[in-house]
Amino acid sequence: MSAQEGVSSCVNVTLAMLDEPGAVHPGDWLLVFRDEAIRRVTEEEAREVAAALEATAAVMAGDLSDENIRAGFADLVDREPPLPEHLKKLVDAQAADREKPAEP
Repeated sequence: MSAQEGVSSCVNVTLAMLDEPGAVHPGDWLLVFRDEAIRRVTEEEAREVAAALEATAAVMAGDLSDENIRAGFADLVDREPPLPEHLKKLVDAQAADREKPAEP
């Protein structure tokens, strides 16, 4: 899985192999930045990173929905320390909009 699913590229695994030489195998999930494997991750971690990247792209494109923010950053929304104030305002505003009664 990648931010560009289905795109193949060559990845340097030298850094990922420093602790365990030869320990990176086909099918392993890797956190990659600029074609360099940073470390091995679980499939769940890979999915969380992909969701965060997708949500970031959507927010940058103007989708500030509570659903989008929670989908990509669920681990940050209701945690301590709290979500940064500028993001909390967006989440709170979306929640308030949903609670307003529909106008006739």
